[in-house]
Amino acid sequence: MFISFIFALFSFLVLFIFKDLDFFTYIYDIYNFISFKTLTLLAMFIATNKAYELNNTFKIFAFYLLSSTNYLRLILIILVFLCFFSSMLITNDAALLCFVPFSIYLLKELKKRHITMIVVILETLAANLGSMLTPFGNPQNLFIYNYFNMNMREFLEITFVYCLIPAIILLVFIFFIKNHKIKVKLDRPSFNIFDFLKITIAFIVCIFCVVDILDITLGFFVVFFMILLNNKKAILKADYSIIIMFINLFIFVRNISFFVDFNDFSVFYSSIILSSLLSNVPACVFLANFTNDYKELLLGVNIGSLGTLIASMASVISYKYYANAYKKCALKYIVNFTLINFSFLAFMVLFYELLIRI
Repeated sequence: MFISFIFALFSFLVLFIFKDLDFFTYIYDIYNFISFKTLTLLAMFIATNKAYELNNTFKIFAFYLLSSTNYLRLILIILVFLCFFSSMLITNDAALLCFVPFSIYLLKELKKRHITMIVVILETLAANLGSMLTPFGNPQNLFIYNYFNMNMREFLEITFVYCLIPAIILLVFIFFIKNHKIKVKLDRPSFNIFDFLKITIAFIVCIFCVVDILDITLGFFVVFFMILLNNKKAILKADYSIIIMFINLFIFVRNISFFVDFNDFSVFYSSIILSSLLSNVPACVFLANFTNDYKELLLGVNIGSLGTLIASMASVISYKYYANAYKKCALKYIVNFTLINFSFLAFMVLFYELLIRI
C-alpha cells in the first residue's frame, strides 16, 4: 500500500511538471477512471470474509472432515483442496489465512513437521489456482470482470480448464508423499450456525451484485447491515488496505498513460513478467489500460501468480506463517517454493500454448 502511494505521488508530480494540465479537469478524469464498483465489491467481500473467519466457518468444515480421517495422504488432500475450493469463494488470501496456520499446527501435533514445508507450498499453489476460477476469487479477477463488463458464463469458459488440469496435477503431487495410518485428535472450534446463515446471506448478496442481479448501492448497505447484525468486529478488523492500494494504482496508471504507449505487445507474457516483478494486482491494473484483450490479461495475471514469491500477495501470507513457525528454514522455503512454482508456471504456459493451437 505504501509503495503504491509513492508511485502514485511520484507519477502525479512528474505529470504536472512535464504536462500542462488543468488540475480540476485532471481530478474529474481520475474520478471517471477509478472503478468504484470494483472497490465497493472488494470492501463487501473483505468484510464478509472476515465475518466468516471470526465465526470459524471453514475451520469447522476442516474439523469434521479431518476428525474421521485415518490416513496421512487423505489428510493432506483435504488440507490442500480446502484451500483450492474455498479460494473460489472467499479469495486466495482468506483461504490461506484460514488454513495455513491450521495446517502448521495440525502437522506439529501429528509429529509430521518434516512435510510441513511442502504442504504449505502446495496449499499456496492450490489457493492461487483455485481462486482463478471465479470473478470473486481474487482482486484482479474482480477488477477484470467489472472493467471489461464480462458475464459469468464468459468468465468461467475462460478459466475452467486452467483450474481443472492443475488440480489433477496437485493431486498426483500429493500421492508422492509417503502414506500411512494416523489418528487425528482435534478440539472442536467454536461455531454459531445462526451467525453463519446471516453471513451467507451477505455473501449471496455480494455475488448478486457481481452478476448485476442486485444494485451495488443497495447491496453494499444490505451486506454491511447483515455483518453488523452478526459481528461488528468483522467490519472493524477487516483489512481494507488493498482498496487504498487499488486507488493508488488507478492514479499511477492513469498518470503514466500520458507518457507510455504500448503497441504490439503480448498481453499474456507481459502479464506474467510484470506479475513476477510487481505482483499480479498492479500488473493487472496497469496493463488493462493498454489492451482490450481481457482473456489474455485474465489468464496472464492468474498464471503469473505462480512465479516468484511476490507474484501473488497471497503467497507472502503463507511464507510469513511458515517463517514464523520455522525461522531456520525460511530461506529453504523460498528456494523450494520458487522451484515448484516455476515448474507449475512452465507447465501452465505450455498448456496455454497447446490450447491456443488446437
